[in-house]
Amino acid sequence: MVPHKLLLCWLLSGLAFTLSGQVWIGIARIQSQGTTVSVKGIALNGPELGDIRYIQDETGAIALYPGSGSAPGLENVQAGDEVLVTGVLDPYQGLLEISPILSLDVLSSNNPLPEAKIIFPGGFSDQMESEHVRLQCVSFQAAGFFEGDHLYSINHYGGIGYNLYIPDGHPLVGKPIPATPVEMTGILSRYNTFRMLVRGMEDLPESPCMYFTTEVFPAEMETNALGLFWKTNVPCACSVRYGLTPAMGSTVSSADLLPVHSFSLDNLTPATAYYVQASCQFNGVEVPSPVRIFSTVSTSSGLIEVYFNKSTDPLFSTGTFPAGSSYQALEAAMLARIDAAKESIDVAVYNANITDWIDALKAAHSRGVQIRYIFEDQSTNSALSGSLPFPIMAGNADALMHNKFLVIDAELPDEAYVITGSMNWTSSGWKTDFNNQLIIQDQALARAYRTEFEEMWGSSGLMPNIQTSRYGPAKLENTPSVFKIGGRVVESFFTPSQRLVPLLVDRIGSAETDLECGLFILTRDELAAAVKDAWFDGVDVRVIIEDANISGSDFNFLLSQGVPVQAHKDYGLFHHKYAIIDADLPDSDPMVITGSYNWTAAATNENDENLLIIHDATIANLFLQEFEARWEEVVATTELGNPSDGFILFPNPASGEFWVRWDGPHSEEAFFRLWDGKGQFIKEMDAGQCAVSGLSPGIYWLTCHLPDGETFSKKILIH
Repeated sequence: MVPHKLLLCWLLSGLAFTLSGQVWIGIARIQSQGTTVSVKGIALNGPELGDIRYIQDETGAIALYPGSGSAPGLENVQAGDEVLVTGVLDPYQGLLEISPILSLDVLSSNNPLPEAKIIFPGGFSDQMESEHVRLQCVSFQAAGFFEGDHLYSINHYGGIGYNLYIPDGHPLVGKPIPATPVEMTGILSRYNTFRMLVRGMEDLPESPCMYFTTEVFPAEMETNALGLFWKTNVPCACSVRYGLTPAMGSTVSSADLLPVHSFSLDNLTPATAYYVQASCQFNGVEVPSPVRIFSTVSTSSGLIEVYFNKSTDPLFSTGTFPAGSSYQALEAAMLARIDAAKESIDVAVYNANITDWIDALKAAHSRGVQIRYIFEDQSTNSALSGSLPFPIMAGNADALMHNKFLVIDAELPDEAYVITGSMNWTSSGWKTDFNNQLIIQDQALARAYRTEFEEMWGSSGLMPNIQTSRYGPAKLENTPSVFKIGGRVVESFFTPSQRLVPLLVDRIGSAETDLECGLFILTRDELAAAVKDAWFDGVDVRVIIEDANISGSDFNFLLSQGVPVQAHKDYGLFHHKYAIIDADLPDSDPMVITGSYNWTAAATNENDENLLIIHDATIANLFLQEFEARWEEVVATTELGNPSDGFILFPNPASGEFWVRWDGPHSEEAFFRLWDGKGQFIKEMDAGQCAVSGLSPGIYWLTCHLPDGETFSKKILIH
């Protein structure tokens, strides 16, 4: 085997060489201003837009501008040219450009342009900047003829307003503005705000205004079949292409003219990912959907075990309890799964200093189990020091390989496991900090996580391949995002992902009764706004945040909006990254969002992260038991005083009504205050015997206040 230190040096030197040479555009885009980068891509335009050019590869796009000191040649670049360019990153009015251009080579010409990405209602995102995009069924607010250096307002069928910019000298200047709806294909540019750019009238063909009003999604998922569903705005005939690779190859069609479409893909293989694309025809025009990847259901048990390394509050259980609520139970479960592995273990964990767990991997290796391991080289990984019998790889040199997952025996239906959550493999993460861990027995999910692992690893074999490995924005969205596990719907995402933040905003916005967020950090403004909106919509919201006062934190924003938010104050880091939605409404769509993903821009756009959304009332209740235990700690850490102090409260727990009085000193001057479990004040009462009734079930706190400032408190449970 390759010695650990030798392999590490080789890997790190390989990464350094790659970054000092040509990089993916997606990787270049996350470098700091002033960095010199070399990228290769297909030009999206020629001189139609003036001096600027836009190039795109499979990870992203970027603008090229011949600023002062630029090498010649950009003026000759035409749409379809493949160019290799070196230059300096320089944002201008919000648009990231390479300027000046230090060198430029045209490698080939007349290449097909990257497929234009269809923009659905929901709008543009920062990650789409400079890309080839398409807006269906748009109309102009203005009439007459196009003018140069002019910004035109356009209407999208989704009701969202966009702008089209026509520069001086553009081929459209003097041409009539279309009076009927068009399909607009062009480049998503920016001048402070987003604006579309087109190259000529060929980018504005008349639109049949037939479009997908929903995305294609798997309404039914079985071991050997997928039932697909979508809607179009008008009745039309549709077909579905599908297969095991992006080339697909199989097709099912229907000649029926319908606005609601359902197709069944039959005779499929269990726990297998299929590429799927729908296409609909209307008035001789064919409109395709984006290509998506869906998975059939596995024959696995679908068991999901939830572990916390700290105690939970069983008073909130609806009949089930976590598989473990201590660090000892969590470790035992982790080691048991590693010890039971038969064929393979793939590990992608941010950092590790627990040698017992690495020793368990060594023992598995000695039994003949294939071990592959990816870690974050910017973090301490003392457990990986010394000689290791299995290969390891340092990941994501530009940001963080922040994943925390294991994939065990992905090719064995009854032995395939994914282990993931918020916990790093460190003694503090295991014992001191507050973390969750899920152990999921499902082959379909295990295969998806293995695909993600091997994209970073750069190989499906034992040894990593630096030349083909992808991290951060260089990765592709190449795994299914929806699974059916043990009868539950489970969504899976890996970052970076253009769809993740809008999707999380949607899931948070789906809350009807309650939303609990347990977060290490919150700086992603869109997610904070979604939490605030839920509160304004009458949802019972509570939030705990560890890093409440760091730069960019949305803690004070939530506080200013009246959202019940608490900073974690207990010993140890509140390292969770979860949200619980509608745990109190099991007949709706209760769900839990968890994983390694912190609610930040870096986690969304740069890091390698994993996230699960589990739609299940039982799992939601298990996380609620954890949240309630933590909420009690941050709202009122301990009961103050003891029964001999004079605080008399009975019965406790109570149902319907309880009595309280103060028999201690200053009884005539003392008074009670009643608080709910969220820390919200309910009412104040004299300290003589009081009867309290009419409270909803839950945890409450009574505080007794004496004139000298001394305070006593008691917790009461209302059934």
